[in-house]
Amino acid sequence: MTYNTGNILGSNDVRDLSDNATIVENDGNGPAAAYLDSYNTSKSISGTKGQFDSDQPQRAGDFCELLESSGYETPIDYLAGLSITRPTQTIRYEGELYRAKDASLPFTATAWVDDAASFFAIGDAVLRQELSSPDGASMVGFVHADTDSVIRTAQDKMCDRVCVKDFGAVGDGVTDDSDAIQAAFLSTNKPVYIPTGSFRITRTLYRAEGLIIGEGFQSKLMFEGLAGTDGIVFAPVSYQTTSGAVSLAIYAKGSNGGRAFSTPYSANQYNSLYSNWHWENLLIAGAASPPPGTNNAFETVETWLCGIEQGDGFSCRISNIYFRGNYRSDTDPATQAQSCFLRLNAARTLLTAYAGDFTATNVYRGVEIGDRVFFQILRFDIAHVYDGIYQIASPANTYGESKLLHGNINAQHYGVYFNGASSREISGVVIRRHRTGWKGATYDWSGIELNACHYVWITDCQVQPDASNGLFAGNATGINTTDSAACSIKGFIAGGNLTFGISMDNCVMMQCLSTFSFQNASTQTLFRLLNNTRTSSLGEYKLVSSFNGTVYADDGSIGTSVQFFGRDVQPVGSAPAYTWRRSTSAANEKIWRAVSGATNWAIQMATDDEVTNANALVLTRSGTTLTQADLRTTKLVLANGPSVNVGHSSPEGTVVASVGSLYMRTAGGASTSFYVKEFGSGNTGWVAK
Repeated sequence: MTYNTGNILGSNDVRDLSDNATIVENDGNGPAAAYLDSYNTSKSISGTKGQFDSDQPQRAGDFCELLESSGYETPIDYLAGLSITRPTQTIRYEGELYRAKDASLPFTATAWVDDAASFFAIGDAVLRQELSSPDGASMVGFVHADTDSVIRTAQDKMCDRVCVKDFGAVGDGVTDDSDAIQAAFLSTNKPVYIPTGSFRITRTLYRAEGLIIGEGFQSKLMFEGLAGTDGIVFAPVSYQTTSGAVSLAIYAKGSNGGRAFSTPYSANQYNSLYSNWHWENLLIAGAASPPPGTNNAFETVETWLCGIEQGDGFSCRISNIYFRGNYRSDTDPATQAQSCFLRLNAARTLLTAYAGDFTATNVYRGVEIGDRVFFQILRFDIAHVYDGIYQIASPANTYGESKLLHGNINAQHYGVYFNGASSREISGVVIRRHRTGWKGATYDWSGIELNACHYVWITDCQVQPDASNGLFAGNATGINTTDSAACSIKGFIAGGNLTFGISMDNCVMMQCLSTFSFQNASTQTLFRLLNNTRTSSLGEYKLVSSFNGTVYADDGSIGTSVQFFGRDVQPVGSAPAYTWRRSTSAANEKIWRAVSGATNWAIQMATDDEVTNANALVLTRSGTTLTQADLRTTKLVLANGPSVNVGHSSPEGTVVASVGSLYMRTAGGASTSFYVKEFGSGNTGWVAK
C-alpha cells in the first residue's frame, strides 16, 4: 500500500482521510494478519486472534501446573474398584463433589452405600444439604432489631417455644393427634404452642409443668369419647414454675368428659415448689349444641364434669374464661350430671385464687370453694345453674379474708352459700332465679345463705326470684343467716317475690341498714327473727307503695334483748312520725309512735301492722303556750304512790290503789262522782266525797 503523502495523524491533507479509512477497514475486517499503517506497523483483528489461539495451549499448561502445585486434581467419576490414595483427589457422584477423609486413605471403592461415610462433600450443594438437615437452622444467624440485642442462631430463636406440629400433630379434626401432643408436652417445660386447627385427642394428656398457649378459640383441642376421663392433667416437679393454659378452646365431644384441666391436690405445690397457675382466655365446652328451641341459649349436648380443678399453689389467676355445659335449669337436678365450672380445693393452701371476668352457664354449680383457699371472685356471670357459688369445705378448713364482688348469678337453689366462713365481703352481686326454672322443687331457695358465719359484709346486693312463668314451691329468702354473728347487711334490695327479705335464726350482733323492699303480698315479711336472735340492729328501711305484707315478725323467742327499728322522718308538710318497736312485747303491744300534727304532738300506740294507731298522750299548743295536755289513760300514778283513777262505777272492791289516791266516776247520774282512798292496801278503803 502506498500513501499519497505519508503524513501521520494530525495532517489536514484530504488524501490522508482516504488513507486512514482504508487502514481502519483492513484492520477490522481484512483477512491478512497485518497491514501497514501510517506508523509502518503491522496489525489486524484477524492476526491478533490467530496469535492468541496459538499461545493458548501454553497458558493452559501453565494453569494446570499451578493447580497441581496447589493440590488440585481433576474430578473423576466414582466407580467400583477406583483407587483413592490422596486427599486431593476429587470424586464426582450423582452430580456432587466429594473428597476422601484422611483417616480412610488409602482404600479401593466398592459401593457408594458402603463408602459414603469415608467421604465429605464439597461445593454449594453441600451448603444446601446442610441447611436442609435437621440442625440446619443452627447455621443461620439471627439478631433482633434493638440496639442492645445479641446474635443468636435461628434454631435457638425458634426453640423458645415448642409447637405440637413439631412432633407430628396435624390439626385436621380427623387425625388422632394424641401421641404427637403428648410427645410435645413431655419434651419440655417451655410453653407448648397450639396453632390454629382442630386437634383430635382420644385419651388423657399429661404435662408436668409449663404453659399451653394457643392462638385463640380457633386453636381447638377436641377430646373425643372420654366418658368421664380427664383432659389435661398437670403435676409440677420444679421450683417456681408457672403452668396453665392461655388462648385456646377445649371441647368434650361425644360424651361427658371428666376434668378439662386438673392440677394437684398436694401440699408440696405450696410448701416447697411455690407453684404458680395461669388460666386465661379459654373456652371450655361440650362440642355439640342442641337443636333450636331450647330455653337455655348456651346449652351443649355434652359437657365437662369440671372445667378447671385448681389445687395447691402460691398464686393463681383465672380470667376471661367461658364455660358452657349441658345442665338444664328447667329439669329436675337430681337427674342431671353434677358438673362444675371451677373447683378451688387445696391440701395445704391456695394463695390467692383470683377469678374474674368469666362466664359459666348451664352447669350444676358455677364455682365450688373447697378447703384452704383464699380467693377473690369478681366481675362474673353465672347463669342457668343449680348453685351459683357454693362452699364445699368444712368450717374447720375454711379460710377467711376473701371477696365476692360485682357479678350476676341466676341459680335454682342457692345463689351464694357459705358455711363457717369469716371475714368475707359480698358486694354488688345481683342474684335471681330464672322464670323458666324447674317448678317441681320443694326445697327452700335463698339468694345468699350464711350458716355459722362471722364478720361477713353484704353491701349493695339485690335478690329476686323471678316467678313470671309460675311460682316455685318452697320459701324464697333474700338473705338467710343461721347461727351467725357480727354480720352487716347494707343497701339490700329485696325483690317482689321473696317470702322473706332478711331472715335471722339464732344470730347475734347483726346489723341491717338501708333496706329496700319491693315485696307486695300479704304473706311476705321483710324482717324475720327466730330462735333468740339478739343484740342486733334493724335500721332504716323503705317499702314499695304497694307493700301489703309484714315488716317484722318473730317466733316469740326474742326475749334477751331489744331490737331497734327506725324509719326516715316523713317530709315537712306531711305528718312526721318516729317509730319504736319492742320485739319482746305481746301481739299488738310492740309499736309506739311519735307523731307531729299542725298544732299538736302525740304519742301513739300502734298495732303490729301499723294499720290502727291510738293516741296515748296529746299535747296541744298555741304559739309558745301549751294549751292542753290530753293523757288518755285510766290511771295516773304519782311518785310511785297515790294515783288518779277514772272509771264508770264505784271503785270500792275493784280498783287497787295506794292510800291517798283519787277516783273520779264518769258515769252520768251517779249520786257520788268523787272518791278518796283513805285506808287499806288493796281495792278497799274508798270513801265517797
